[in-house]
Amino acid sequence: MVASAAVYGIFVNNQIQAKPEQNTTAPDYSSQLDSIKSQMTSLNSQINSISSSLTALDTLKNNVADIQTKLNDIEDKVTLTQQHKPTV
Repeated sequence: MVASAAVYGIFVNNQIQAKPEQNTTAPDYSSQLDSIKSQMTSLNSQINSISSSLTALDTLKNNVADIQTKLNDIEDKVTLTQQHKPTV
């Protein structure tokens, strides 16, 4: 109780002693914010580019898998043809 009264007393004293002509101004961070916005735009662009690249790679992977399946089918057909080839 005594501690809280002391803190209240300090608070009241500081309020009374504060000079009314003192203005506190917040720093102007607008240029830093503009820089961050520009960086965010650049990052979003890079993310979109990476996303497009990943989509293209996924398509390529599927195409390679399809080609591999077709090559295996051809190889199987060649093997069957060679096994059933009449000997002369």
